[in-house]
Amino acid sequence: MNYKELIQSLGDPENISDFMTDTNKLIVKINDLSKINYDSLDNINSVASIALEDNSIVLPFQGEGQIDADEIQNAIDELEEPEESVSMARQIFDKVIQTITGSITPIVPLLAGAGMGKVLLIVLDLFNLLSPESATYGILKFTFDTPFYFLPALVGFSAASVFGTNRFISAFLGLMMLHPTYTGLVDAGDPVSFLGMSLPLNSYSAQIIPAILVVWIYSYVERFSNKVVPEAVELFIAPLLSILIMTPLSLLVLAPVGMTVGEWVAQGVLWSADTFGFIAIAVMAAIYPWLVTMGLHKALSPVSIMLVSQQGFDPVVRAIALCSNIAQASASLAVSIKAKNAELKSVARAGAITAFLGGYTEVALYGVNLKLRKPMYACMIGAASAGVYAGFVGLKAYAYITPAILSLPMWIGAAGNFFIHAIITIIISTVVTFIATWLIGFDEENYISTEEA
Repeated sequence: MNYKELIQSLGDPENISDFMTDTNKLIVKINDLSKINYDSLDNINSVASIALEDNSIVLPFQGEGQIDADEIQNAIDELEEPEESVSMARQIFDKVIQTITGSITPIVPLLAGAGMGKVLLIVLDLFNLLSPESATYGILKFTFDTPFYFLPALVGFSAASVFGTNRFISAFLGLMMLHPTYTGLVDAGDPVSFLGMSLPLNSYSAQIIPAILVVWIYSYVERFSNKVVPEAVELFIAPLLSILIMTPLSLLVLAPVGMTVGEWVAQGVLWSADTFGFIAIAVMAAIYPWLVTMGLHKALSPVSIMLVSQQGFDPVVRAIALCSNIAQASASLAVSIKAKNAELKSVARAGAITAFLGGYTEVALYGVNLKLRKPMYACMIGAASAGVYAGFVGLKAYAYITPAILSLPMWIGAAGNFFIHAIITIIISTVVTFIATWLIGFDEENYISTEEA
């Protein structure tokens, strides 16, 4: 398979914001669907069919076996800037972000649904519609808690696609850290010796980084095992050898290191919120849309998931996203009213609706505001203004969901109710951004229609 040809057919690396593999299927999130060369894709023999889903293109493959995610990333890297002009630090950063997002993105819908379920229970209790003492409440609670408790296993299963390794053994390595016997040792707190070494007793439920780190190292161990074990007994000896190697590595080294890193990140974010308060939220909200255009916002999603899972709330990332998402929606709304170009008005209207209601800003950002440039400055002003308020009141999200109007219950939690503050934040972002967009204006000649693209 010529992956470079495939990437070029999709509009080159700059047109790809993310991708994931699923055995013999490639799913690519596209920035601009009009840049895809469908004729070129049809000429690639391995591509069985082409399907579009929202802003993504789905490409099932035939006769090629499992798609190699590493080879795809290598092709993207080679087609981007010349290697000598890209710093080693940037290459490493991009690789880390690609790995983390590739491991988490597939399970985000599950986490969002379960997170909203946890919020629903809080709302039902708040209005005395369901007692926390009832069996129904208890069953629903452990149901919605399940994805977060078993997060290492889910992440491990997902990360296997990124590293090209066995999914079920990868999930098993996450489950191993959650086995009742191990958690019993953690709860007891008594010293435990394993292979003559003191076993770190940590609770790994709701952890992300330990699972990714473990599966990453396992991908090398698996290759080693498959290489040294005779083919006649490879089916059961290779997995056994991998498990024997990974068990001490995981429990003694990798998982504790990964947990420490995760705690440092979470505590660092909380420290910045406590130390810099509304200033940090306002500044981050202002630059957030530019982070999105560069793909750097992906580095914040795992942080938000960790905060919600470990602390019970996110006082930074979701608040920033709310301010920015609504600003994108409001700017697009202003364009839809003020613009004269019929197609621009239609695209802007659609962008405003999807961003306001669901927090999906792709149409507003890439289809309107970024193309016109000036509305982006209005978004910065509006998002920063809303960020000042959000930071001042200490706005907290209690679920990892894309913040928007339809997800407002995410701001209600057992430790606090920020529902009204979230509405006020939305109003500030909407009003300030709309006025700024109207006053700053925009040049419609910068808009390129889909027919011209």
